[in-house]
Amino acid sequence: ESKVTFGTKNNGEYPVLWDASGESVKMIEYANSTYQTVVSKQNYSISDGGVSAMFSFDLDPKDAGSYNYYFLSPASSFNYTYPEYSSIGVALNQNQTCRAASVDPATAILFSSATGRTEQGGTLSSAFSHISSYCKLTIQGLTVGTGETVQSVTFKSAGKTVTGLNAYVWSNSTYSPVAGYVYDNVIVGTSNVDTSTGTFDVWFSCWPFAMSAGEKFSVLVTTDKTQYGRTITLPEARSFVAGCVAEIGVDMSTAEEKSP
Repeated sequence: ESKVTFGTKNNGEYPVLWDASGESVKMIEYANSTYQTVVSKQNYSISDGGVSAMFSFDLDPKDAGSYNYYFLSPASSFNYTYPEYSSIGVALNQNQTCRAASVDPATAILFSSATGRTEQGGTLSSAFSHISSYCKLTIQGLTVGTGETVQSVTFKSAGKTVTGLNAYVWSNSTYSPVAGYVYDNVIVGTSNVDTSTGTFDVWFSCWPFAMSAGEKFSVLVTTDKTQYGRTITLPEARSFVAGCVAEIGVDMSTAEEKSP
């Protein structure tokens, strides 16, 4: 499981912080442009208040003229590699459990590379970039019955690749959805969120995608007794961009109760 979390918003940005333990990173090694191996690592140290982290990997010695290294966090999101296409299959969970003010740590997907090296291994310095997008979805004015408990919130954008398996091509930072393994929704567990007032934030990760003005998305709140849903028509275009947090508010005071 990844331990990447969002810090407190500052100057319009959410800092991304490594946690003190539990992080797992996948490393892919190429020698002389030939795919060699994939290694996972969990032991690491953090510095600068969680802004930086150092990972250590054990590699089998190789004799080559050039070495390229690629890193994916969390390791659990790694599905496969296509060496001939310079791409990796990356899975973004459809079912997530957000924190009170951050996405599910296992769904903040980061990628980094260190290329053009003439020696194997050594100390590599590289900055991770987000390949997943994020959303802070504010549920407003939800009224539930006495003793009723919110369990999850589902966001759906029909026909879009919201979660699931993507082939990520690192040479040009493009995505190719894997047919049969992608979903147009995300289901977010709310066990870490205070939903008692009927107005609360739900955070989720998704793949980058865009919705045009006039397109619709739906929100479904599931409780331990029933469900409440709304379908919203976008008044203007909206995009989910890698590394950015989209902020969306949904008035659920007029939500329709639906049978589970």
